[in-house]
Amino acid sequence: YFANKVYQGLADFLNENNDMDVVTQKRYNFFLAAKIAAIAKDGGDGGRKPDLEQNCLETMRETMRKEDHLPLNPFGPTGIIGRGLLFKYGSNSAQDNIITRLKRNSDGSIVMRRGRPLMEVLLVRRRQDGVWALPGTFIPGLPPGLKKAFGFKDMPEEGEPDKLSAVARELQNELVATFMKERKHIYSGYMADPRATDNAWVESEVYWLHDSEGIFSDIPLVSFQDIPDPSTPSEAAWVVIHHGLKLGFQHGELIKLVAEAAKSYY
Repeated sequence: YFANKVYQGLADFLNENNDMDVVTQKRYNFFLAAKIAAIAKDGGDGGRKPDLEQNCLETMRETMRKEDHLPLNPFGPTGIIGRGLLFKYGSNSAQDNIITRLKRNSDGSIVMRRGRPLMEVLLVRRRQDGVWALPGTFIPGLPPGLKKAFGFKDMPEEGEPDKLSAVARELQNELVATFMKERKHIYSGYMADPRATDNAWVESEVYWLHDSEGIFSDIPLVSFQDIPDPSTPSEAAWVVIHHGLKLGFQHGELIKLVAEAAKSYY
């Protein structure tokens, strides 16, 4: 009863202050629902704390949905409405790629730890926040970070000369075709992403390629520290997989699953 009275009083306040823009009102409504839920937890709700809390949040989210006709994040509220930094409302389809290889000594023998082989994974450091992560993309095909790390060149526009020789272009095309063919699909679904909002989220297709033949391992990684493009990773590196590896998003969990499947050290 107390919570309902508080809510009604503040709702009246919002109606009287029409100078607030719509986005501000909706943000305030959502914040208000959370505050009422907190008040209810402290008492005064007749012992129906869980129901009142859930009803407050569901009511506000339902109101937002009806007013905006926007999709709602099926994995729960984030406290942020709108599209945020993502490309579109609703599900944003992404692709993440795990490329692994066995770590070897200078004589070619496999490095072992506690009776298991050490495995390395190719990671890129995000330029925006310095976080290490798997190479990913929101467009089909080879991720731009991988292309730049391996020194791959895009096909030239019509009428422009190719920066690669015919032999180099053929070799690059073969490598890309091998990557796309040999990788295994290991996960499809929601991906924890700091850019997610109440109305936009990321769902990813995750692929794994274990480079047992050294096809990609022998390609020297290109440094792109000086490339100013903010969408370009600041660097790429082969990193040993272990339990202390700190990565962005859910990538650490995905790498753990891969290490377990490969029976490598973790």
